[in-house]
Amino acid sequence: MVAQIYADESYTQGQVYAIGGYIARAEEWAKFSEEWERLLPLTKLGSNKRRFKMAEMANNMDVLPLFYEVICRHVAFSISMVIDARDLRRAKERIWSDNAEIVWDPSMDVPAILLKLFINLVYSGCWQDERVREWLGINDKIDLYLDENLSYGGYLDDWHEMANGLPDHIRELIGVEPRFDNDEELLPLQAADFWASWLRQGAETGRLREVMEGKFGSWTGEKVSGFETVLDEDSITKMLIDNLKRSPPIRGLLNIYDDKINPRTENAMDVFLFKKRSNFLSFTEQKWKTFKKMIGLSS
Repeated sequence: MVAQIYADESYTQGQVYAIGGYIARAEEWAKFSEEWERLLPLTKLGSNKRRFKMAEMANNMDVLPLFYEVICRHVAFSISMVIDARDLRRAKERIWSDNAEIVWDPSMDVPAILLKLFINLVYSGCWQDERVREWLGINDKIDLYLDENLSYGGYLDDWHEMANGLPDHIRELIGVEPRFDNDEELLPLQAADFWASWLRQGAETGRLREVMEGKFGSWTGEKVSGFETVLDEDSITKMLIDNLKRSPPIRGLLNIYDDKINPRTENAMDVFLFKKRSNFLSFTEQKWKTFKKMIGLSS
């Protein structure tokens, strides 16, 4: 049988970013969609049809419990991940090397990092959580559906690298390649929008634990069990260092340090930060041309 996870993001630019979603059987998501659609007249009109969007519900908060009851009737577990962009920035500032230049490309910005880690959490977390593993059964696969806004350039390369790096027993859980879609077409993505929005609000107000327990501001609903990861500065630093040490072409040969543990020395090499993929590609092209000249491959 196939289990499906639908996930979406919510963020405050430069601050808290959250990805949240729910897992259920395909047949339960079908029942969910029927009930959810009957409630959509209570929402605003989207691009061409009515949709549930937390950002548009500020003046209609009294109907939220109705939507949440539909979620609780059909989903099995919740999945959550939260990261603060300020922690990521500080983590990057702590990292240095004395034998290699460090390049932070757009794939290491908050949205891309959060998505890659979330996808890893989906499969690793489902295997490690005994409740979820028992619910899944022996031969079940997990299909992952994400809001289209989560996609970024270079995603497919990162996906295949991440999937190939998973242990065999976890990789067996992977169904089809993750799919990005519109939340007006796939209604379960609207449930993910609900959860991601509350995760972000909870993290920003110091009430994340309350949200996990089913407490949403002025009202309380049923708790949906699940698993979550909240990344702080230290855990992000460790993750980034591990990632850099595994980076090609000289895996395991880079000296990568945490300034908090090994203070930066005068031998520290340059660090480059690129927010735009085009700028990063131009940089790598120039580096490649310089390298070819050094080894005599071009005039």
